[in-house]
Amino acid sequence: MRCYSLTCFAGEFNYPRLQPVGFGDRLIKEIMMSKFFEQIPWVLLIPAALLLGLAPFWPEPHLLEKLRLLIGGQLVRPVDIFDLILHGTPWLFVLGKLLFGRQAASK
Repeated sequence: MRCYSLTCFAGEFNYPRLQPVGFGDRLIKEIMMSKFFEQIPWVLLIPAALLLGLAPFWPEPHLLEKLRLLIGGQLVRPVDIFDLILHGTPWLFVLGKLLFGRQAASK
């Protein structure tokens, strides 16, 4: 007799049933995001955003250069897209910590 279910391979395991997406799922995601951003200390975020986000400082920070390329529609090279992601990520984390920190404080 052949077994076609996952219990034959993984033993007895109860897989979670899928629930319909609703308001509760959004609330759970917001709580998870706020907990994630609470764990990142400001002492790590601020220097990362200032040093990595604005490097190199002369003649123009990479983030400003890449944003200018993005707005102008000239951000097409993979290295430019990588630079935008690399230099913009610390600022997105600062923004996320600010936004989700205020939501958690207001609740």
